[in-house]
Amino acid sequence: MRRIEWRQETRAPRCVAAVLDGLRFDAGPVNWPHADQREWDRAVYYLHRNQLTLIARHVCGTKLHFDQFYRANAARLARLRATTEEVLAGLQRAGIESAVLKGFARAADFVPEPDVRMHYDIDLYCPQRAEDAATVLGGIGYETIAGAESDASGHLAPLARPTSWKWRDDFFDLETPAHVELHHQLWMPQIECFSLDGLENFWDRREQAGPYCTFSRHDTLAYRCVHLLRHLLRGDIRAAGVYEIAYFLQQNRMGDEFWTTWRSLYSDDLLRVQAVCFALAQRWFGCEMHAIPLMALGGLSRRVCDWMQLSAASPVESFFTPAKHELALHFALLDSASARFRVAMRRLLPLRHSAQMWEDREAYHARLSSRAVYHAKALLPTLSKLLRAW
Repeated sequence: MRRIEWRQETRAPRCVAAVLDGLRFDAGPVNWPHADQREWDRAVYYLHRNQLTLIARHVCGTKLHFDQFYRANAARLARLRATTEEVLAGLQRAGIESAVLKGFARAADFVPEPDVRMHYDIDLYCPQRAEDAATVLGGIGYETIAGAESDASGHLAPLARPTSWKWRDDFFDLETPAHVELHHQLWMPQIECFSLDGLENFWDRREQAGPYCTFSRHDTLAYRCVHLLRHLLRGDIRAAGVYEIAYFLQQNRMGDEFWTTWRSLYSDDLLRVQAVCFALAQRWFGCEMHAIPLMALGGLSRRVCDWMQLSAASPVESFFTPAKHELALHFALLDSASARFRVAMRRLLPLRHSAQMWEDREAYHARLSSRAVYHAKALLPTLSKLLRAW
């Protein structure tokens, strides 16, 4: 699939589009647009929020004056790494096995340097003993975060040590508390309305990678795609996740043995999920890929390919202009009208919102009002896109 020309083909703000163009794998010198401070601040917020800041610094060079962010992130990750080791040691003493998801696990496969990855949680997979693991962590000072939602994410409510810390609009704050998420399920078919066969085999194939027990290299890629697709379909994708898949594809474009094994490991639906993410990565960043995953892209349905052609940039654009164009992609992955109806009701009329996480009732109502306005603005463009697609 042809790569998106962000500055020419999309409605992304100029500075954001310039960075995304600069991150492509066939990029030449970047011609940075003239922008005032407000416009640049808006772009930096997008990069922070999408965990792209330090990847952009590494790829695009010193013109992005992000060195202070890099130093802060390296220090923050060192603390997070120590906390991860403490948590794993506690579980090991209790005889509870776990696998590290994302985060530090196999980071070198997905980013050019481990310290450019911005992550905040410790994600552990304990398919049979997540509740037991939560009890063990409770014994070393971790408590459930009141009001944190978990039922749609396949993990228990996040755990953290008690703290008086509050969000200070600083994505690199060294005092940011580490949340532990204990996953018992890798995919939520009751939410997404389609199942993925073979995910249970990931646990049986787990292995040691450096200091961490994690999924095999193949299954790590597959899980990253499953995780990315879940966030894409729910409208809260992180651009860094797309770049990481593109980076893996680019770095492994000559890996005959890897891709031959990859093709043999997975069911058709797991291959399709990964192919969707590969297509998005190629559209965004122009990565090259081996012939085998390229063939998998050729097996995508016409509706999925049409969405990739017409709406692949929408997750970036909707960050600035409310829309839910990913709903058309979700429809393309579903087989029944009843499943599409359930997804549409959940995405177009979101009725759930927890007040428990907001100590300040005024702040809670302000947040609720802003989300209501967002969903109202997104409704008409989304319905228009769906009508044109079908």
